[in-house]
Amino acid sequence: MKYLQIERKCGAVIEVTRCIPKENRKTIPKERRRKKTPEDIKKANDQQAKEKIIRKINTNFQPGDIFAVLTYDQKERPSPEQAKKELQKFLARLRRYYRKDGAELKFVCVTEYENKAIHHHIIINNMHSVNGSGSEYISKCWKHENGHGVVRFRSLSEDGFYAKLGEYILKETEGSEDRRQKNEQRYTCSRNLKKPKEKRIRKSIKADQWTGEPKAKDGYHIITDYIYNGFDRFGFPYMHYYMVKDKPKPEDWKDEKPCKVQGKTIKRRRRNNP
Repeated sequence: MKYLQIERKCGAVIEVTRCIPKENRKTIPKERRRKKTPEDIKKANDQQAKEKIIRKINTNFQPGDIFAVLTYDQKERPSPEQAKKELQKFLARLRRYYRKDGAELKFVCVTEYENKAIHHHIIINNMHSVNGSGSEYISKCWKHENGHGVVRFRSLSEDGFYAKLGEYILKETEGSEDRRQKNEQRYTCSRNLKKPKEKRIRKSIKADQWTGEPKAKDGYHIITDYIYNGFDRFGFPYMHYYMVKDKPKPEDWKDEKPCKVQGKTIKRRRRNNP
């Protein structure tokens, strides 16, 4: 049996997808051939959204970066439109602080306004300089004025695998009927986020070998809670899992490629070895 293995390098994580390529697919078995219900479609869309945001976070954020919750004063809670403007002002101010210190701001953000008091969940890359740190700048930019409330911080964990964090901030948008009707994106992010490095490998194995447990590469371990080994929506064998580096290092998130900032391309300089 021939299959395609897609490996995406996302920071300290390798996301692996194993599937049957189109050119090797035969007729779908009758026992798995049925019309997809709206629930099936929603489940598939939710799964894709979850994998996409996990991929973004793992690729662009690392241990020591910041997960913050921005709240509003109980007496002066804004409308969704006002909250959107307040968030834009906050990000503009924060970006200016980062640029003054020669740093580049990256973020992923979701706003919850339907089921709870309106607030923002935001993941931001941390930075340190003689003038201040990322957390200090966040507090300065989200001042207790104009109805702003407190800021709660949490540092990203040392393991470099942030699937639960991605699931958590996506969960904040579940059940938002108003957003679905308007076809609004469930979260926003900065334009300078990196894409994972992707590698496609075509392999051949015996049909009975597909059911075996995935094996980790040297120096990596597999997150058993996130292994899926079954069938895709067309009824063909499908496997998906994550391998995480045993001892992540900052170099795992290094990017030598150009990154875009507001339409301009800035090339990172490579340091010569001494």
